[in-house]
Amino acid sequence: MQVVPLLTQHFVGDYEDVVKQYALPQQLELAEHLLQVLELFQHYDQHESKAIYGKLREIEEALLNYQKSCKDRNKAKGELRTEINMNKQRIANAQQLMVDGELPAADYRKIKNRYEAVIQKWREN
Repeated sequence: MQVVPLLTQHFVGDYEDVVKQYALPQQLELAEHLLQVLELFQHYDQHESKAIYGKLREIEEALLNYQKSCKDRNKAKGELRTEINMNKQRIANAQQLMVDGELPAADYRKIKNRYEAVIQKWREN
């Protein structure tokens, strides 16, 4: 039985599943991180130094911090999208009230201008 090729196949499959959720720049950074870890293991295998664990811990902490910042950015983008969509819906609701004759056109324009300004401000950030 060839254990190493089998483990390699599973690792590659798992790695591809993990990185597909990231954009290309993040995928490249993750690949670079993986190469650094592999180089450390190779170095450890040759020198058997316990100091390698400190370096490995630093790299892992950097990766975890990067992962957290990516999640935080994605969460913020999701919240921003939600806010923009809510304000678009407010404009659509005001428009429907105007069409139904329940809201004067001048009031609709005020509402529309107010929410479009908010949407534009959020898009710029």
